[in-house]
Amino acid sequence: MAGDWQLSSKDAYIEPRGGHTILKALCRNERGQWVHSELDLDDHIGDEHSAQGLTWQKRGFTKNAHDIRFGFEGAGDDQPVLRATVYGNSQANINTREHIRNINGHLEFDLAPL
Repeated sequence: MAGDWQLSSKDAYIEPRGGHTILKALCRNERGQWVHSELDLDDHIGDEHSAQGLTWQKRGFTKNAHDIRFGFEGAGDDQPVLRATVYGNSQANINTREHIRNINGHLEFDLAPL
């Protein structure tokens, strides 16, 4: 399974761990089984002084962020959005469906946009 990870996953949340932010979820594999999976978001998301605030292909956003939260937003609650306050008061967000995939029950980063 690939594509929109949130459509083939459930019980998704973030967890702080050792100065990093970990995305955790139960992901369905090709056999239809639910598998515990996690992805260190700090390996793929960084921060920058811009309107966006958070960006892909950088690292370590957690060290400059606080009030980090994750939730499903949008009209159908189908957009998995990570939000944080970076550089003091800058509200930042990033839609995790852009580059995260469920590959056979494992959350993985994919450089190609969806």
